[in-house]
Amino acid sequence: MLAYEFYSRDGLNGHHLIGILPERRKHQERITEESIVKWVRMVLGDDADITNIFFVKVTLDESEAERREG
Repeated sequence: MLAYEFYSRDGLNGHHLIGILPERRKHQERITEESIVKWVRMVLGDDADITNIFFVKVTLDESEAERREG
């Protein structure tokens, strides 16, 4: 399962995991960087400073995905 791990950059303590977004869209052409980042804005709010946030595309096996979602 394809997923995205979102992290915030912290100059003092490194990186902090914000959350994991499993990719559920079946149409690959709908997946853009902007559509992925839109999720972070939705979770953190429109006023959040997302300039220090980045994501990493990861592949999770089904058992790992269930543990992280559960």
